[in-house]
Amino acid sequence: MKRRITVFRKKMTDIGVKAGAKMAAAEMRMKELLRQEKGSLDQLVWVVGAAVVVVLIVVVFMTLAPSTAQDIWNSFINYAKGKFGI
Repeated sequence: MKRRITVFRKKMTDIGVKAGAKMAAAEMRMKELLRQEKGSLDQLVWVVGAAVVVVLIVVVFMTLAPSTAQDIWNSFINYAKGKFGI
């Protein structure tokens, strides 16, 4: 019984070491990806600003014409379901 517990502990330790190594490798890959990433603040501001404007337009549309917005949404969902055969 004592041997089984020792073997179990060793296996769990090995699993922990392997998981730690995988996490370290993933962290190194992520750091390398971020190091190679190129972009500008102007691009970031434009993308975030465009997303905010689109969300605001959708919210205003849903507020001013909720039934029309719901009809458009339902027609979009039905179209997508038809295309995917759902």
